[in-house]
Amino acid sequence: MNRSIVAQTAFKSKVGQLDALALAELLDKTLLESRETGKHTTKKTFSPSSVGYGNGTCPRRWYISFDGAEFHDNFDSLGLANMSNGTYVHERWQTLFESTGVLVETEKEILCEDPPIRGFADLIIDWEGKEIVGEIKSSKNEMFAYRKNRMTPTAYHLVQLLIYMEVLGMDEGFFLYEDKNEMKIVVIPIFMTEENKKLVTRVFEWMRGVHGTWRNQILPERPFTKRSKECAGCPVRKACWSGDKYGEGDVKLPKLVLPK
Repeated sequence: MNRSIVAQTAFKSKVGQLDALALAELLDKTLLESRETGKHTTKKTFSPSSVGYGNGTCPRRWYISFDGAEFHDNFDSLGLANMSNGTYVHERWQTLFESTGVLVETEKEILCEDPPIRGFADLIIDWEGKEIVGEIKSSKNEMFAYRKNRMTPTAYHLVQLLIYMEVLGMDEGFFLYEDKNEMKIVVIPIFMTEENKKLVTRVFEWMRGVHGTWRNQILPERPFTKRSKECAGCPVRKACWSGDKYGEGDVKLPKLVLPK
């Protein structure tokens, strides 16, 4: 389902020179035209921010990405607007952290060879002599309240931070969640507990297995149907289903399943 930034029911019939609905639809169209479509891309690494969510849990998606294919941005206008707002939220909080006296680094590059990983942690802070990695997230009011009441992040956010902690050798991290509606924040500390260590180890093993199939050119079968939401938003969907290069697959590999 394509979601639009235009709330058409909010517009009345045209009065005066300005056609409000036409202007809103022009903005929506221009935003959609900003998408990158048909760009050939060859991935060299897994991205921690996407590996645990949607098509990022699909082994075949990563195989084709490592192989190289045309990437198609399938975000609708509402998704694009949300990403843009998320970037703004990150920049705003990173700027504030620069004034706190605890900031060590922003956009810390995270690199790992086995499995191949490259990402950028939002924050590294020095808290009373200990370096701690942090991630900035924003969410709607209802989800913010859920996170605040339970003091837990979403599973794929947790995996992203745990990957950073594992690569950096840190046993402590945190999330800063912002309520999009009320601009309130909650800070959720994360520790490398035995349970979290088992989770991140499992994720690393899954990535190694997926990358191994690509190195050996053993194509994974599709774990999702063509109508699934994971496939609908996948950047390599066209290459995966076209049949020109990639068939049904040679081996069954499980999708990455995270705890709820």
